[in-house]
Amino acid sequence: MNGCTKSPDAAFGFVSRRCGARQSTPCSSRFARLARGTGGAVPAREALCPLYTALPTLKPAAPPVPEASCRRFRRFVLLAALFLVLSGCAALPTLKPLDPSLEPAVLEACRRPFLTEKYRLVHALTAVMPGGREGQAIGILLADPANRIFRSVLMTIEGVVLFDIESGKVLAVNRAVPPFEAPAFAQRMAEDVSLAFFSPGGEPLAWGRDEGGGVACRFARPGGEVVDVIKSEDGAMEIRLYGAGQELRKKVSIPHLERPGLAEELEIRGTAWWPSYGLRMRLIEAEPVGP
Repeated sequence: MNGCTKSPDAAFGFVSRRCGARQSTPCSSRFARLARGTGGAVPAREALCPLYTALPTLKPAAPPVPEASCRRFRRFVLLAALFLVLSGCAALPTLKPLDPSLEPAVLEACRRPFLTEKYRLVHALTAVMPGGREGQAIGILLADPANRIFRSVLMTIEGVVLFDIESGKVLAVNRAVPPFEAPAFAQRMAEDVSLAFFSPGGEPLAWGRDEGGGVACRFARPGGEVVDVIKSEDGAMEIRLYGAGQELRKKVSIPHLERPGLAEELEIRGTAWWPSYGLRMRLIEAEPVGP
């Protein structure tokens, strides 16, 4: 089938009838041809790959080097150095103390964005890259929050699997269509899933009112990272990941949350890498999975 793989519905134990899949051979469909790079529009796998791929390696140009190129390189080095300096000077937002009697309500609010039981979720995905380019795909997530393990599959609407990973004690890549085979893609995708769907910990390091007026909980993560979970006054939720240098690395935005752990819409935005990326997720199906 020329490298195409059928939908992993069997592996997940259900058929996603609402994902737009049709009873046709994926490799013969127009969407599949686009995903394989033979159509005129931006293929889904190519449109999505800037999300996680690493920066290209800078290679020295063959001599003689034009003066204009030297100037551009010097500007690049200066900007990179400035970025590192500013990152080193970053500081976490201040949390103002609240009445201790409010603690149970604040902690309950901070737990609402995350799954509390095993679920199978299907999302419509829209990746947003610099310049406004977008790519669409379908994401299937089987998540077990109690054991902090999951399986995640990224595929075209027709069911052509682009990427398939499992995260437990180790991160395993079951399938990766080029250019998704880059290790950075798997690592960042796993981090996105954990940040958006798994609670960052038990008891927070601190809690209080954030600078925007919402209530927030602050959790420590291994390696010096910090996660802030914030509920704004209008009910919107935000999850922020800060690096060891206290620089903002990622942000998950949830405009409204009616059911705990089951946001109808959310957006993940990475800010620590160039180019930055955004991933909008719209929930299509949510099914609890028994033990």
